[in-house]
Amino acid sequence: MIKKIPLFLQLFTLISFLFLTFSLVNMDTVSAVDPFPGCRDGSAGSASDSAVCQTPTDTDLLAGEDNLISTIANLVAAVGGIIAVVMVMYNGLQLIMSSGDSAKVTKARTGLIYTAVGIVVLVLARTIVYFIQSRL
Repeated sequence: MIKKIPLFLQLFTLISFLFLTFSLVNMDTVSAVDPFPGCRDGSAGSASDSAVCQTPTDTDLLAGEDNLISTIANLVAAVGGIIAVVMVMYNGLQLIMSSGDSAKVTKARTGLIYTAVGIVVLVLARTIVYFIQSRL
């Protein structure tokens, strides 16, 4: 006979997974070190005139490295990826806790299939945006 997992243990596991997911996604510890200190204060002399210290002048919304379309596509892909991870964890827990009930198993499997389709759509959408931007 399968015992049901207590609610506090389920919540603790879910919060732990979410904490680990978000802590691994945000790895900005390296950005605290300024690799080009002479660019900001001008103490490096001719180094502030180098190409590394120049600010980009490309403000085109469609072409270029950091444009609006690319930024929005990256943001949507990141948010969709995080939602997909949460949905896989949620539906996986529902599948584990279904205790053999066929209706619950079907519902959890359907949720996992929809999540997989959503991931494929996200990847295809990001690929299409990248392909179109590379042709501009």
